[in-house]
Amino acid sequence: MKPPSHDDTRERPFTNPIEIENRVTELLVHANQRQLWLMFLDDEQVQLPLLIPVDSLPGELTEDDARAFALAIGDTARDLDAASVLIVLEELHDGELTDRDRTWARLLHATCDAQSTVVRGILLCHKRGVRWMPQDDYRW
Repeated sequence: MKPPSHDDTRERPFTNPIEIENRVTELLVHANQRQLWLMFLDDEQVQLPLLIPVDSLPGELTEDDARAFALAIGDTARDLDAASVLIVLEELHDGELTDRDRTWARLLHATCDAQSTVVRGILLCHKRGVRWMPQDDYRW
């Protein structure tokens, strides 16, 4: 089945993590390779018509790498007049959070915060589907 187009969803705000997880699942289904996806939301929490894949990721994320990603994410959000960003980590594993997943989420969220870029949520796309990553699982 083909996922809904942006035109089909442009009036649909994402008001909770379940709606966001469902939308990411519609778009990505499950992991195919290791990469990062960026989705942007407007001030009404409606998805903007841009989905950015980022591949060729370093194995381990350093703070310098995270700051560079956060700068690019923030610049793109401002160019789009986006209110927030959704970050999706695509990893080829079974969906149990790994230390690497937690490190990526923690550093990306913290460096985006430092750049005043609002992270609406971080999700994990894995071999079996998509899952929301609650901040309690990675921030502290």
